Amino acid sequence: MGKPRRNEYIAMKLFEIDRNYYNFVTLLNVSDTGVASFADFAQLGLTTAATAIPVVQTTKVLATAATAVGGARAVYNQDLLRTQTLQAI
Repeated sequence: MGKPRRNEYIAMKLFEIDRNYYNFVTLLNVSDTGVASFADFAQLGLTTAATAIPVVQTTKVLATAATAVGGARAVYNQDLLRTQTLQAI
């Protein structure tokens, strides 16, 4: 195996690594955006319903659910940030 052939093989492997990494990062960003958007819409819907419904008990339940969704989103974002930080290190 001569130098030109070796260099071609190394270039091919580097290209495959770059392509796989790009696909991974793209998928990570798309899934993160989907979860964040879902959590935002769920929280918005729950808080809107809580203010629109005059029944006190139902309003409390919906407001509690909205708080839980917001908290879950915060935990998800913290875990995602930690994962991305560890990958960067």
